[in-house]
Amino acid sequence: MNILIEGLQLSLGDALSEVRQFAARAIGKLSEKIGSENSQKFFKFIWDTLENEQVNAIERGGAAQGMSEILNGLGLEYFESQLPRIFEKILEKRPFVREGYVGIFVFLPVIMKNSFEPYIKEILENISEYVSDDDERTREITLRVLRILI
Repeated sequence: MNILIEGLQLSLGDALSEVRQFAARAIGKLSEKIGSENSQKFFKFIWDTLENEQVNAIERGGAAQGMSEILNGLGLEYFESQLPRIFEKILEKRPFVREGYVGIFVFLPVIMKNSFEPYIKEILENISEYVSDDDERTREITLRVLRILI
């Protein structure tokens, strides 16, 4: 299992978006099968990547995509339980953490489809202020999310 997890971790940071997407989907499917407790154990690196200043934007985006697939794979109840944590992380002073957690909402609307719609208002209320963030990457990712949601 460790070899598989390491391969998926490397793939989430791949330069090709198709490779990142495939790895994220595989993580989502695995999470669906192994449950939330095991997912948090095996895919801890995703949370770590979202909050690591040393990773680049591609790796952070891959982690956001992987997190989105986990949130979807573990069901609406799990997703709803994690929203407050995501919103809390978006309030972080460290811009790279804000960027990573806002980035989750780039992928969720596409992954969750119609199931995502009831959460749009709450998400907009929690991220719209970052359009004028001091950090350029945070502003860009927020604008990208807003374009997707609107």
